[in-house]
Amino acid sequence: MSRHDIPQRTHSLNESHTPQIIALIPSLLSPDNNIRKQAESTLKTLSLANNYLCCLLQIISQEKLQFQLRQFCSIEFKNGVERHWRKHAPYAIQPHEKDILRSQLLSAVMHLTTESIFDLMSFNLARIARMDCPNEWP
Repeated sequence: MSRHDIPQRTHSLNESHTPQIIALIPSLLSPDNNIRKQAESTLKTLSLANNYLCCLLQIISQEKLQFQLRQFCSIEFKNGVERHWRKHAPYAIQPHEKDILRSQLLSAVMHLTTESIFDLMSFNLARIARMDCPNEWP
C-alpha cells in the first residue's frame, strides 16, 4: 500500500468545537439507541479531523469540568494516539498538530490534579515520547 492509498484527514477542528465535543459525550451514554448511535457517528467524524486531539487536551486540562468528561477525553486521547500518531497510520495526525501537542502536553500533564487522569495522560506522554524521540521530539 502506498502513502497515497492511506486515508487522510480532510477537515479541521478549532477551539470553537470544544463545546460541541463536551455536549456530545453524555449522548454516548444515552439509553436511547438512536441518540447513542448518532453521537457515536458524530464522534467518529470529529475524531478523524485535524486538531481533534488538541481539542481533547483542552477539555482534559479544564479541572472545573466533570471528572467523567475529562476521563472520557483522556481515554479518547489515548485511543487517538494509538491509532493515528504514526505517520503512515490511516488518518495520521498531521505534523503541525503533533508540534502543538508536543509543545503543550508536558505542561498540561504537570498541572493535572486528578490522579487517574494524570496517570493516563502521563502514559500518553510517555508513549508519544517513545515513538518520537530522538528524531522528532528532542
